[in-house]
Amino acid sequence: MHELCIWILSHLFQLHKKVNDALFALGIEPDRRAFRPHITLARCKGVTSNALKPFLRMHEAFETASFRVESYGLFSSDGGFYGPIYKCLENNPLAK
Repeated sequence: MHELCIWILSHLFQLHKKVNDALFALGIEPDRRAFRPHITLARCKGVTSNALKPFLRMHEAFETASFRVESYGLFSSDGGFYGPIYKCLENNPLAK
C-alpha cells in the first residue's frame, strides 16, 4: 500500500513564475520539474483514502484563530525507506 499524503494546495504559482522569470533573465536555467506547491499536513501510511474520508468530512469545518508567522523556511525532501527526509535549506525572518 502506498503512503497517502494530506495536502493543502496553495496559490504559489505566480511566485513560482516570477522566480523562474528572474532566473531566466539572469541566464540561469530554471528547474523544469513539475511544480506542486503544497503544505503537507499529514502522512498516513497503511491508510486508504476511503478510510480517511469520514475523518476529513467530520473535520472539514475546522477553523483556527489567526496567528503571527514570524519566519518561513525553505525545505527540500528526498525519499527515504521510512518516508521523506526533510532538510531545511534556508530560514528567513519576515519583516515586522
